[in-house]
Amino acid sequence: MGIFNKTKPNKKQAVVPREIKKQAASKIVPKELSFLLKQAWITEKSGILANSGKYVFIVDKNANKPQIKKAVEAYYGVKISSINIVNQKPKSKRFGRSSGVVSGNKKAIVSLKEGKIDLMPA
Repeated sequence: MGIFNKTKPNKKQAVVPREIKKQAASKIVPKELSFLLKQAWITEKSGILANSGKYVFIVDKNANKPQIKKAVEAYYGVKISSINIVNQKPKSKRFGRSSGVVSGNKKAIVSLKEGKIDLMPA
């Protein structure tokens, strides 16, 4: 009977060199990097920093410095010299009798080598 005679068809798998596998795994698509930058942090203090070539962004909590650098360079087309990261802890806040929590942020202060980012509305 054909039901019990299960023979597996002979499938040939494509052989992929190790180098190509490593390149595909390590390469991050710019579309994925754009989700790391949540918004530009526009305050009076960040406006003063922008005059000296430093810009402040709210970023994803799991983002690290190399990922933020690639994201800003790809999104704005500028060269970055250094990045500083500030983790803001969540704070508890009272609203009358009930209490709530103000969520924490991760801010990235990006210093540019050359170029300018236009964040401020005219």
